[in-house]
Amino acid sequence: MGEKVYLGVGSGDQPGYPILFTSREVKEIAPPDSTYGQIFYRLTLEPAAANRLDNFTAGNPGTYICMVLDEQVISCSAMYHQTDQDLEILPELSNEAMNMDDLAIFLHSGPLSTRLKVVAD
Repeated sequence: MGEKVYLGVGSGDQPGYPILFTSREVKEIAPPDSTYGQIFYRLTLEPAAANRLDNFTAGNPGTYICMVLDEQVISCSAMYHQTDQDLEILPELSNEAMNMDDLAIFLHSGPLSTRLKVVAD
Protein backbone atom coordinates (compact mmCIF):
# COMPACT_ATOMS: atom_id res chain seq x y z
CA MET A 1 0.00 0.00 0.00
CA GLY A 2 1.24 3.44 -0.85
CA GLU A 3 4.00 2.08 -3.07
CA LYS A 4 4.66 3.95 -6.31
CA VAL A 5 4.50 1.55 -9.26
CA TYR A 6 5.34 1.71 -12.93
CA LEU A 7 2.39 0.64 -15.05
CA GLY A 8 2.97 -1.13 -18.33
CA VAL A 9 6.07 -2.91 -19.57
CA GLY A 10 9.03 -2.65 -17.20
CA SER A 11 12.48 -1.49 -18.17
CA GLY A 12 15.88 -2.33 -16.69
CA ASP A 13 15.61 -2.86 -12.94
CA GLN A 14 12.12 -1.32 -12.72
CA PRO A 15 9.40 -3.98 -12.99
CA GLY A 16 6.23 -3.11 -14.85
CA TYR A 17 2.72 -4.08 -13.85
CA PRO A 18 -0.01 -4.83 -16.38
CA ILE A 19 -3.08 -2.63 -16.52
CA LEU A 20 -5.98 -5.04 -16.43
CA PHE A 21 -8.66 -2.38 -16.84
CA THR A 22 -9.28 1.31 -16.25
CA SER A 23 -12.31 2.94 -14.68
CA ARG A 24 -13.52 3.84 -18.18
CA GLU A 25 -13.85 0.10 -18.92
CA VAL A 26 -16.18 -0.48 -15.96
CA LYS A 27 -19.78 -0.54 -17.22
CA GLU A 28 -21.50 -0.95 -13.88
CA ILE A 29 -20.66 -1.04 -10.18
CA ALA A 30 -22.76 -2.73 -7.53
CA PRO A 31 -21.65 -1.97 -3.98
CA PRO A 32 -22.04 -4.62 -1.28
CA ASP A 33 -25.52 -4.90 0.20
CA SER A 34 -25.01 -5.12 3.96
CA THR A 35 -28.65 -6.19 4.39
CA TYR A 36 -27.69 -9.56 2.96
CA GLY A 37 -24.19 -9.67 4.45
CA GLN A 38 -22.45 -9.01 1.16
CA ILE A 39 -18.87 -7.73 1.38
CA PHE A 40 -17.77 -7.74 -2.26
CA TYR A 41 -18.06 -4.98 -4.84
CA ARG A 42 -19.26 -6.26 -8.22
CA LEU A 43 -17.82 -4.56 -11.28
CA THR A 44 -19.20 -5.32 -14.72
CA LEU A 45 -16.44 -4.83 -17.26
CA GLU A 46 -16.36 -4.12 -20.97
CA PRO A 47 -15.68 -7.37 -22.91
CA ALA A 48 -12.07 -6.50 -23.82
CA ALA A 49 -11.25 -5.69 -20.19
CA ALA A 50 -12.93 -8.89 -18.98
CA ASN A 51 -10.81 -10.89 -21.45
CA ARG A 52 -7.57 -9.26 -20.24
CA LEU A 53 -8.51 -9.98 -16.64
CA ASP A 54 -9.45 -13.57 -17.48
CA ASN A 55 -6.16 -14.17 -19.30
CA PHE A 56 -4.19 -12.66 -16.44
CA THR A 57 -5.89 -14.63 -13.66
CA ALA A 58 -5.73 -17.89 -15.64
CA GLY A 59 -1.99 -17.50 -16.11
CA ASN A 60 -1.20 -16.18 -12.63
CA PRO A 61 -3.15 -18.13 -10.00
CA GLY A 62 -2.99 -16.85 -6.43
CA THR A 63 -2.04 -13.31 -7.40
CA TYR A 64 -3.33 -10.03 -6.06
CA ILE A 65 -5.28 -7.42 -7.98
CA CYS A 66 -4.34 -3.90 -6.96
CA MET A 67 -6.07 -0.58 -7.54
CA VAL A 68 -3.73 2.23 -8.51
CA LEU A 69 -4.43 5.96 -8.47
CA ASP A 70 -1.79 8.36 -9.81
CA GLU A 71 0.76 5.50 -9.92
CA GLN A 72 0.28 4.79 -6.20
CA VAL A 73 -1.18 1.53 -4.90
CA ILE A 74 -4.30 2.36 -2.90
CA SER A 75 -5.75 -1.11 -2.42
CA CYS A 76 -4.92 -4.76 -3.15
CA SER A 77 -6.93 -7.91 -2.78
CA ALA A 78 -6.40 -11.61 -3.15
CA MET A 79 -10.11 -12.04 -2.56
CA TYR A 80 -11.75 -11.79 -5.96
CA HIS A 81 -13.82 -13.92 -8.29
CA GLN A 82 -14.58 -13.45 -11.98
CA THR A 83 -17.56 -14.79 -13.89
CA ASP A 84 -17.90 -13.72 -17.51
CA GLN A 85 -17.81 -9.91 -17.41
CA ASP A 86 -18.40 -9.59 -13.65
CA LEU A 87 -15.57 -9.14 -11.19
CA GLU A 88 -16.39 -9.48 -7.51
CA ILE A 89 -13.62 -7.97 -5.41
CA LEU A 90 -13.05 -7.19 -1.77
CA PRO A 91 -10.80 -4.13 -1.50
CA GLU A 92 -8.26 -4.00 1.33
CA LEU A 93 -10.31 -2.75 4.26
CA SER A 94 -7.43 -2.09 6.67
CA ASN A 95 -6.12 0.88 4.68
CA GLU A 96 -7.07 3.89 6.80
CA ALA A 97 -6.28 6.31 3.97
CA MET A 98 -9.01 4.79 1.82
CA ASN A 99 -12.61 4.22 2.78
CA MET A 100 -15.34 2.52 0.81
CA ASP A 101 -17.16 5.78 0.03
CA ASP A 102 -13.99 7.15 -1.59
CA LEU A 103 -13.63 3.96 -3.62
CA ALA A 104 -17.20 4.21 -4.91
CA ILE A 105 -16.68 7.83 -5.99
CA PHE A 106 -13.41 6.93 -7.72
CA LEU A 107 -14.92 3.97 -9.56
CA HIS A 108 -18.02 5.88 -10.65
CA SER A 109 -16.26 9.05 -11.79
CA GLY A 110 -12.96 7.70 -13.06
CA PRO A 111 -9.65 9.45 -12.66
CA LEU A 112 -8.99 12.98 -13.81
CA SER A 113 -8.13 13.17 -17.47
CA THR A 114 -4.96 15.10 -16.66
CA ARG A 115 -2.65 15.51 -13.70
CA LEU A 116 -3.81 17.95 -11.06
CA LYS A 117 -1.24 20.44 -9.84
CA VAL A 118 -1.96 22.22 -6.58
CA VAL A 119 -0.42 25.67 -6.32
CA ALA A 120 -0.29 27.23 -2.86
CA ASP A 121 -0.07 31.00 -2.44
